[in-house]
Amino acid sequence: MSWHVGTTVSLSRINGNASVTIDYSYYSATIVGCLHRAMAVQEWARLRDGQHVSLEKALEAFDMFVVDDPKEDLDGVSGRLNDIAHRLRIAEPELDDQTPRQRAVSIATFLRSQKFTGIKDETQYHALPHNFLGIALQHEEHQCLPLVNVAIFCCVAQRLGLDAQPCGFPFHVYAIVKAPLGSDLDGRHLDEKSEPPTMYMDPWNSSAETSMSELIDRLKAMHADPADYRVLLGVSSTADIVRRTARNIINSVRALSHAAGGFSAPSIFPSLDGAFYGAVWALLMLPEGPEAQVNDQRDRYITSLIEHLERVFHLDVPLFEKYVLPLFRFREYHAQIRSALQDIRIEDSKPIEPKRRPTAAVDTVQFKIGQVFRHKRYHYQAIIFGWDVECEAGDLWVAQMGVQTLPRGRHQAFYHVKVTDRSVRYVAEENIEPLITEHIDPDLMAMAGQYFKRWDDVSKVFVSNIKDQYPDD
Repeated sequence: MSWHVGTTVSLSRINGNASVTIDYSYYSATIVGCLHRAMAVQEWARLRDGQHVSLEKALEAFDMFVVDDPKEDLDGVSGRLNDIAHRLRIAEPELDDQTPRQRAVSIATFLRSQKFTGIKDETQYHALPHNFLGIALQHEEHQCLPLVNVAIFCCVAQRLGLDAQPCGFPFHVYAIVKAPLGSDLDGRHLDEKSEPPTMYMDPWNSSAETSMSELIDRLKAMHADPADYRVLLGVSSTADIVRRTARNIINSVRALSHAAGGFSAPSIFPSLDGAFYGAVWALLMLPEGPEAQVNDQRDRYITSLIEHLERVFHLDVPLFEKYVLPLFRFREYHAQIRSALQDIRIEDSKPIEPKRRPTAAVDTVQFKIGQVFRHKRYHYQAIIFGWDVECEAGDLWVAQMGVQTLPRGRHQAFYHVKVTDRSVRYVAEENIEPLITEHIDPDLMAMAGQYFKRWDDVSKVFVSNIKDQYPDD
């Protein structure tokens, strides 16, 4: 990590009782997150440009969009894989004397003994955490999709002298282990001009070898075109594996966001916003197909990417300027993207105009900045960080939200609030039930630093960090 990251990390580790904790921690974590994402996109850009990027680095890039530990970087996964390989060597001291076939089986057997055995509850197959290499390595149960499991097998096998890579098989990823030049998988000598023999492994399901005939039977059952067998049974490029991972993440996010009622869902790790944003970045950076198809893919992704930039990831404007704008230089979207980036910069640099409480509004605006409340109807917990004397939303929003059906309608105070699910909402005063509580939801405490300095145990409110905007609160 750079000096700047290290400094920011130290700020985010300040003692929880210090007055600077929640605001310094929030902004330091925000900056570290931005740096993490920049590292990830840089790896995918190198891969796109034909440079060598290892499978583990290309997949760990996804973790950089959701990681919640500021000490993590793109070397974390490598260290954990090194540790697995080291422990395997201790457990199998004769490993180097084994044939490639025996060694592949030994590696799969060891991984399965260390709980790298797939997913216990098949109803949770598409759970979002199962898509991430870093999360799988850190999680005690190591639950993950076959693609991630095979990536772990291949990365460990490569550290132990095997040529192991993921296979392009549809729906379920397998590993291909190739014999070294001049010998077969059982250690017998071969003419160096001969094509090295290969074997297939499915470490997600078993430590045994998977036969070629079994895979061909599965392709036949799928009605795959025999002309495609060579590709489907061949080595998958790192870019292909990144794209498959991105599509898996998007499918998981969509299923979860649908069930949760939106991208922002309470206490979900990894963050749906971060996971989706990272997956779309990957597909934007690593499209596939002819130029017309590539352009079509990028056109589909850019809207979602900008929406997330505007809503959640403001600090990534330089990342867009460096990597996204050049992709659309001669496209109709170029001016729109540039305009969106300029709008964000302008909004972030606008001077703050103080919002005073008019004397006549003292009783009208009942609650203050920093108060914690529970929504009377939906029961979520949130913090007030802004208010309007009456509803200032547009007519379309007012109609969609049914504001006119409220007993007090739109002519009551409305509050800008931050919810435990990371969303920002606009709430009518009549729906606010103030809380005088000793316990603040940890998710709320973690996000409060965007607007507040600290929690005051005496007054039971957050101490405002936006006094310049709301000087009377």
